[in-house]
Amino acid sequence: MKIIQQTINAALSYIVSQQDDNGGFCSDQGKSTTFYTSLILSTLSTENDSRVYTIRQRGAAFLLREKSELQQLNYWQQGSAEYGTIPYPNDIDDTFVAMQALYCCDASLISEEVVADLVSLLITQETVVGGPYKTWITTLEDSAWHDVDIVANSNVAVFLQLIGVELPQLQSYLDTALTTELHSLYYHHLMTTLYFLARAYRGPHLDLIIEKVLALQHGDGSWGNPLHTAFALMTLLRLGIPTDTLEEAVSYLLQKEYRGTWNSTDLYIESIPNKVPTYSSCCAYVSTCCLEALRAYESALKPIAQSTQSNESIFIHKVHDSCMAITTNPLLQKQLEAAIAALSIKDPANEIALTVYNFSKHITENTIEEKLVEDLAVANTLGWIGYSIYDSILDGEDKISLLPLANTCIKAMINIFKSLTDDIEYLFIQRILEGIDAATLWEHTNCKLLKTNGAYVLPDILPDYKDHHVLAMKSLGHAIGPMILMVDQATIIEEFFTHYLIARQLNDDAHDWHEDLQNGWINSVSVGMIQKLHTLNAEALQSYFWERHIEHTVEYILMHIERARLIVKKATLLQDMAFLESLLVPLEQSAWQALNERDKTKRFLEKMQY
Repeated sequence: MKIIQQTINAALSYIVSQQDDNGGFCSDQGKSTTFYTSLILSTLSTENDSRVYTIRQRGAAFLLREKSELQQLNYWQQGSAEYGTIPYPNDIDDTFVAMQALYCCDASLISEEVVADLVSLLITQETVVGGPYKTWITTLEDSAWHDVDIVANSNVAVFLQLIGVELPQLQSYLDTALTTELHSLYYHHLMTTLYFLARAYRGPHLDLIIEKVLALQHGDGSWGNPLHTAFALMTLLRLGIPTDTLEEAVSYLLQKEYRGTWNSTDLYIESIPNKVPTYSSCCAYVSTCCLEALRAYESALKPIAQSTQSNESIFIHKVHDSCMAITTNPLLQKQLEAAIAALSIKDPANEIALTVYNFSKHITENTIEEKLVEDLAVANTLGWIGYSIYDSILDGEDKISLLPLANTCIKAMINIFKSLTDDIEYLFIQRILEGIDAATLWEHTNCKLLKTNGAYVLPDILPDYKDHHVLAMKSLGHAIGPMILMVDQATIIEEFFTHYLIARQLNDDAHDWHEDLQNGWINSVSVGMIQKLHTLNAEALQSYFWERHIEHTVEYILMHIERARLIVKKATLLQDMAFLESLLVPLEQSAWQALNERDKTKRFLEKMQY
């Protein structure tokens, strides 16, 4: 920790020394560009050091001088030699990264008048309403100036998120780029593209970003150079990868630092004279990124250090160790270790392991043996892993090699439940497990779209989700552990989890309906819209969702949350129910936040259409 802090301090001193008298930062090639100033200011946005305050103040003043009356920026600094000899139109990449920087320096700099000008700009650049947007701000008809770039659009999305606007159409574009061919015209290295995309992306394929980043890692734990290693560290830490898997990369950065600097790396293609690309780099920006990566790693270590000796942490480690003990086969153990790590990323609060643990701590006159609680948590963890693999295979993902692991996990889960219950108690477990299979069968029978001539077609009969109980059935195994602990009030606990799981799945479906539809699935949110509009047209459905349907979805989510709260009050064996609020409150907040985002996005789109 000490050497990290020393390295950060050295990097800050170096960055200060590289800022020009006018407040800007030049490239290593001596080119006077506005872009590195914007990148450095936005990257340093969370730093509190007094030296950073000075960098921000001077840098913001520089950017305010550089922007036009219409809030646009050019790549080249005004008045520079390059500005006159290598003419570029203004562009959305330089403009919106600068707006990020200014907002992070002082949010009041982005007034309503500034936003109005930016809305007008986006209207001129849009390929469809809501994005994506063309890179160059020009009236030239040459198609070379009408490209659409994934990184430039990611930077637009980041700024819009800063001011509270989420454009679904823009997110859909980012999602399509991620899941098909991820390529930038200007940022020539995939790790750079992934870094900028990850800052903006809010879709369901975060695991794919992790997979792509890890595929670029070198044998020494780095990503080949300090800049790409810093990009990878920041991306993986932001997505919840455990710090212990990143130690080699951090050591690499610490070893490569010299007086606050690292070897520089080309960031993007600056020009292509005579069809030969020239590249741009900036050592001050490399130091800024390495600083941010080390700071993020340092911050991620703190909660681990604080909780290392906590009872919850010890319990989770025991559960994971017990999971690993279900097989001695080296190949299965390797797959299981990876599955546990992936589950930890998707479940950062450790709800799967800790739910039964929390119930055990709040039962009146608690005489429950710790081994029972641990076994139930192991069974729940193995169940989640096994059924998740089954789902992936049924969805057509290339995970058939994990089928033996799924079978091993499910068999181990069933054996644990059988060993802990008598025949009568096991009946409700068997009923819930059969319900999981029935819900999976129903989903694949009724919710999968068919294709004709390569396109999904509207089915004659839409899936009937009725009272939404089928949404809870697939995950109701999550309730088995608490039901065993409170067998006399098992019905109450099952009802609580039923409504909680419905609310959670509705919340997930509200975020994923568009992606699910693209993959050929009608979920619980899209079905109502399709029934109303009689179309699979994504643009029409998206408009209807934000205009009307989101309110109905939020209403259902809040209704099931309230029912869960009312039901659990009947659980007299629980002496304190506050821990259950930690399950319900995030869903409630997410529902209200969705409405707030809808209102902001509607106002933003209304301005754009005006």
